[in-house]
Amino acid sequence: MVRPVTDDDIGLKILREPLANTPEEAAQIIDIVAIHGIGAHPDDTWCKNVGTESKPRYINWLKDVRMLPSVASNARVLRYGYESQWFGKNAIRQKASTVAERLLLALKREREEFPYRPMIFIAHCFGGLVLLKALLEARHHVDEWPGIFDSTTGLIFFGTPFRGAEGMTQTEMLEAARTAYNEDQVEEEVLKILEPGNEFLQDLVDQFGKIQSKPNKAQVACLYELKPSNVGAIVGGKLRMKFVVSETSGCLDLSDSTAKFSLSRTHFNMNKFGKTTEEDFQTVRDILRRMTVKARELVVARSQSKRNTFGPERDRLDKEVSGYRAYGSDECGVAERICTAEREWMKLIGNRKRRYRCLNCGSGEHWEYECRDKCGKCLYWGHKATQCEFPVRCMKCMSSLVQNVASH
Repeated sequence: MVRPVTDDDIGLKILREPLANTPEEAAQIIDIVAIHGIGAHPDDTWCKNVGTESKPRYINWLKDVRMLPSVASNARVLRYGYESQWFGKNAIRQKASTVAERLLLALKREREEFPYRPMIFIAHCFGGLVLLKALLEARHHVDEWPGIFDSTTGLIFFGTPFRGAEGMTQTEMLEAARTAYNEDQVEEEVLKILEPGNEFLQDLVDQFGKIQSKPNKAQVACLYELKPSNVGAIVGGKLRMKFVVSETSGCLDLSDSTAKFSLSRTHFNMNKFGKTTEEDFQTVRDILRRMTVKARELVVARSQSKRNTFGPERDRLDKEVSGYRAYGSDECGVAERICTAEREWMKLIGNRKRRYRCLNCGSGEHWEYECRDKCGKCLYWGHKATQCEFPVRCMKCMSSLVQNVASH
């Protein structure tokens, strides 16, 4: 029986903060975010009972010091929770796009200070589809979700039905649920995307495949189950052993950045580990190690690729930014703030270029650096750049404005 999800369980929750005693250590921090599937509790879904039935002892491998934290010592570990019960008195009308938008809002709030910190996602079943939708939204609406797509460097999918859940059809699941519950206690919306051949699901996977064809793409690992599950137990029905998500459905097309791995588990326990000696955990451990090593390298490569698109002007800006970093005190964490401000500035310029008008006055006759109307606004708080205590760039003259850096 799944524990009820309360208001305190919903949203992003930090499970582990890494130690960062120096600026160098702080700069190496990455985020690892876990997303659960439907009909699951946000915390319990990652826990395995290593005790007995009478004396249970649950291990959450995401935060147990011997498990994930020991694999990625520089990682801040978070999990995202949402209400996903689709039958019973706590049933909620839910769909992937709604959960994806709420996930993006939570990430934007939590990562506001360091939006370009490298990020690795771990997702189980329906959570993987939520993740795909969120990444596509972040990719197409960069202004609204700054840094989320560009900083995502690794994706680990546990039994995600990219081509539908074949083990039990939507009709079968609804019939079983309606046998045990009233009609108004069954919400079918969330199940539609799990149906093989679903148009929304196919479009989601196709769009993700296109962005994965770009350079410096995220590393992807698809994990699939080797043991059948009792699908009848989903709604308390009779014993029915089937594979919920097959290897074909649970794996994206292989490439130089996408790999698949088998786990000797059922669909419902493939995301639970209790000991470091478990072979399946060791498989996941090795995947995470590779991804954490690659994370910062990918973010830097993407940043470099964007710089190259601006030609000589970009080179001149790089020299100025280098000067900012040399001027700033590492003890104050200024370097990372400058790096973030610089990326935000280039993003604004790029967006304005597409709109063919000046960022300062709105004119389509000149650029920001040619504008004589007024000095640009600060990238952070909306006030004039001359009033900002952070190192920022004047949109009017393109020169640096460094004030009171040491105080930050």
